[in-house]
Amino acid sequence: MHRVNRSRRRVLRGGLAAASLFLPLPYAWVWAQSEAAVKLVRAPKVALVLGNGAYRSVPVLRNPANDANAIAEILKGFGFEVTLQLDGSRAGMEAAIKAHTLRLAQGRGVGLFYYAGHGLQLSWTNFLVPVEAAIRKAEDVQVGCVDLSVLMEGVRKAANPMNIVILDACRENPFEGDFRVSNKGLTQMDAPNDTLLAYATAPGNVAADGDGSNGLYTESLIKEIRTPETRIEDVFKRVRLNVRRKTGGAQVPWESTSLEEDFWLLPPKLLVQLAEERGRKEAEERARAQAEAQRVAGAEAEHKARAEARAKREQEERESAESERKFKEELARWESIKNSRNPDDFYAFLLERPSGYIAEQAQFRLDQLEKPAVQVQPGANGIKPLPSGVNRYAQGDVFEWERIDRFTNIATRFVQRVTYASNDRVEFNGGILVRDQMGGILRNPSGTKTPAILAEPAELAAGKRWRSAYTNTKSDGKVSNQFYDFHVVGLEAITVPAGTFKAYKVEGAGMGGEGYLSQVRWIDPATMISVRYDLELRTMSAARVSDHTSTQLVSVRRAQR
Repeated sequence: MHRVNRSRRRVLRGGLAAASLFLPLPYAWVWAQSEAAVKLVRAPKVALVLGNGAYRSVPVLRNPANDANAIAEILKGFGFEVTLQLDGSRAGMEAAIKAHTLRLAQGRGVGLFYYAGHGLQLSWTNFLVPVEAAIRKAEDVQVGCVDLSVLMEGVRKAANPMNIVILDACRENPFEGDFRVSNKGLTQMDAPNDTLLAYATAPGNVAADGDGSNGLYTESLIKEIRTPETRIEDVFKRVRLNVRRKTGGAQVPWESTSLEEDFWLLPPKLLVQLAEERGRKEAEERARAQAEAQRVAGAEAEHKARAEARAKREQEERESAESERKFKEELARWESIKNSRNPDDFYAFLLERPSGYIAEQAQFRLDQLEKPAVQVQPGANGIKPLPSGVNRYAQGDVFEWERIDRFTNIATRFVQRVTYASNDRVEFNGGILVRDQMGGILRNPSGTKTPAILAEPAELAAGKRWRSAYTNTKSDGKVSNQFYDFHVVGLEAITVPAGTFKAYKVEGAGMGGEGYLSQVRWIDPATMISVRYDLELRTMSAARVSDHTSTQLVSVRRAQR
């Protein structure tokens, strides 16, 4: 078990000043994120809820009105100012969206947009279908439907601290007899800054309207958003698992996120207490400032700063111990199921820990056992990712790499050959390096990892975040727990000796027995393998960089599948 010393805390609070990467604080979330989280708890909250079901030129949808009414009532209970519109016309929907984004810009609070009804895509643009729409040709879509990019642009311009956009809008194209679209459902969109964008199903697929009083997706959403103390991203992860399970993989919800801060619809009691305390303190400070503006002394400020620093140190130590405890429990649970052939074991694991330290491994294992029926279609960027659960390595694969020492600029080439591969284990060069089929490192010269350290996740999307924690056992028997956080920055073109790739740029950082490791990776979504990765290792005191390398792919020869 690692301990938090003062030099370590200094680095954690300030980040790696010389590095370009963030340094996450998996065990000190209160102090790392409480300022922003408290502000979000106290911020005004506005929601626009739309439900279109009474279509005039195509069959009526039974559930959108029920879905919208249910979501609106729940959000009111959460303290949202809700605008509800049922069976809207194009003019009415556009007016409501304009008013919503204006409120976001004026109030600078948390925004939520929910839509249930028909939606379709045309030329990589998504449209919401008003009830009076009659579509027989492509021009009718642009004239008669609501362009979703208007909402997204309004959200971007509002620049409010957080938005949630929920689209239960991927039912079968109702105008199929008169007008055909090249792709079903909605197309991929990247979320604007500080936004979580949630689809009822993966882009290019369709969602079920449901057999009950609510649509299948919203039925699960209604359940999960009322779960106390659940991060908004975990709400949607659980919804995805529930819908996937109920449909046997025929419908798998999908999210794109650019959220930087955690948010709870029903926040933890500690966060609520902090928010209330902050409000009281601000009121007291305003009153004190008015009455004693001239009595502010340097000694008082210094005393306050010392007290706050002491409180932060104590909280960090408590959170560090709590993270160690949670990881130990999660690892024990993982060890008990990792060899199971029953998908239900992995559903249960993920529902309990949707953002846990081993969630990506559990998701990949679930997809190995029970492959989803949906296939994500390429978006406007042309990217068709390798599905989760597909083995990434085969015996006979050969990878040539070039590693550059950034201190000396000396380049060294080396070859990695897959000498053994199964569904669970991949050995390179006779076992010098051992990975799992996700690419997670199980063993390298620095030790044996339990579970694997995971830099390449089960699946990729802009804004995705994940955590990796593991126990590292060195050859001398020394054991340490290590924690890392990763973040998908976005998609960009990168050229390495092996060619030019449209790759997802991933930033990550963490700490372990060797020091503080920050890294940048470019992962090719077609193979889910890093084509370049830059690593920087600092000593535990963060006083100096002890290792700084850049490794890029030179060539790859794939064994015949």
